[in-house]
Amino acid sequence: MWGAWWAGRLAEEVVCFRPSDVNGRVSPPVTTHGEERCFNVRINTPAAPFFTAPFALNHLEAGMERVATPSADEAKKIDARTALLEFPAPPVSTCIPPHAGGDDGAPEVPGAGPCRAMPAEGVRALHVGVGCRMVLPVAAAEVQASVLSNDTMATRLTVRALRTTRSSLYEQQQLRTAMPEGAKMHQGPKANPHVSSFEWEPARGQEGYVYTVCFEIVADLTESCSHRFYTAPYHGHPAQMCVDIAVQRCKYCVRLGESLEVLARSYATTPLQLWAGNPALTQPNMLEVGTLLNLGIIYVADVDDRLPKIAQQMGRSLQELLRCGIAL
Repeated sequence: MWGAWWAGRLAEEVVCFRPSDVNGRVSPPVTTHGEERCFNVRINTPAAPFFTAPFALNHLEAGMERVATPSADEAKKIDARTALLEFPAPPVSTCIPPHAGGDDGAPEVPGAGPCRAMPAEGVRALHVGVGCRMVLPVAAAEVQASVLSNDTMATRLTVRALRTTRSSLYEQQQLRTAMPEGAKMHQGPKANPHVSSFEWEPARGQEGYVYTVCFEIVADLTESCSHRFYTAPYHGHPAQMCVDIAVQRCKYCVRLGESLEVLARSYATTPLQLWAGNPALTQPNMLEVGTLLNLGIIYVADVDDRLPKIAQQMGRSLQELLRCGIAL
């Protein structure tokens, strides 16, 4: 059973049995005797977990319909209890590509290596290229006083990928899998607080889309009682977090052992053309791992431009431009 649960209050769901059902898992057993029978099921759950990473939710601003937003004093108590928690280290070290930008708009840092630290305010969106490895911590906590002060009500939390939506200028599609192809979820131990790691290195063919990856919290209240939390109205905010990852076209992160010659062969161009598209490269024969490259000269189309005209200006055929994967 899943849905929106109210911490400290009774939540109600309707469960119906078909005319042919005989259910012995409840006491006393339920037999429908040839007709559909429905029951109101109420559950009183003490848990109202919420996400703290890769970005922390604002308890005052995240009000929900028909649910009272916490007062300023309540929000301060929530933040104070959260600050006292000792979060475990993530299963995999955090890695934010230095050129990824995102909410803080941080520019590329020359010579910073393939990773930079997580910004203090976290990240809600990243802009990366093919081959750019990222590892995001996904953390959740439960700070209700009734839960923290009572061992019998202790909540064991874990997080997992819920769904991924792929969007472009022309379409939006929910993927059949919970995560983009090639992504991994490294699970940390079930605990409160809980930290897992989301790892992904976009591959060729995945560029040109924004991937909205959403996560959910699963709370084990007892040995036999587990809840998937889509919402946690007790705190006035959702227990579902989504991060936008835009995989840019014509951008590529250098991997170990790669050179301009290797990349030129892979993308049907020449080392000189790659160098021309990356004027900041002072030593093209010594590429650092994680360096973001433009795969050629970037052309921004004008309102009156047409592909045949652009192809002529670049000395390419129309078919060659189309093979580059331009989204039309």
